[in-house]
Amino acid sequence: GGRDILSDELEDALRRGCHSAGIENKAVATFDWKEHRGTVLTAAYDSETVGETVAKEIWDNQSNSKGVAIRSVHCVGISVGAFAANGMATEICRLRGSTGGGGGTSSDGNAYPYVRLTLLDPFTSRGLTGLSYGSDNFGKCADYAVQYMNTDDPVPTTNEPLRHCVCYDVTSSSTRDEFVLPDGESLHCWPVAYYARHGIVEESKNVNGNFLRFGDDDALAKGDVVMVD
Repeated sequence: GGRDILSDELEDALRRGCHSAGIENKAVATFDWKEHRGTVLTAAYDSETVGETVAKEIWDNQSNSKGVAIRSVHCVGISVGAFAANGMATEICRLRGSTGGGGGTSSDGNAYPYVRLTLLDPFTSRGLTGLSYGSDNFGKCADYAVQYMNTDDPVPTTNEPLRHCVCYDVTSSSTRDEFVLPDGESLHCWPVAYYARHGIVEESKNVNGNFLRFGDDDALAKGDVVMVD
């Protein structure tokens, strides 16, 4: 948890991806939910609360510094940070659907801000009574939700596809041959490195600048698993 060399690399990669896509009015920021954590037992709840709070701040400040309304939000969560990212995505979708002010409707009839969720080796258990929380909830409300995971790391509850997400299994990706594990890290960080170095670029090729939504002709379906080689 916390900011590290890979989260910084990811932030830079997301910023470059926006630039390559021609998105000029953008803001890329990392929120360290661990700064607001109570105990290990409450970590998932604390993370979720941080995400919901960020969502409300975004909603209450709908226009950027140039007066342009926010049209899309991409929430990215790493490990237990998945609770923050999903909480943020869910709260924006709730506000978008239940509030007359803010947001709006695009020319194709879709509500905005468009909400995309990306989860990188997400931790999915919320305490002993919430073992299936991630499977039941992660990605349920987002316009499009994607999970990147590997199945050979030591962290529990991170090795199964989520039913409300498209899952990319990068365990056997040939690109891992080039990956040098940072000091003190386990392979739990591999999906973060993969997404920063390869996933964002691949997505930009496949999406062709459009905002994918579940149900679109060119979108994968919830629960689909792609084995990346």
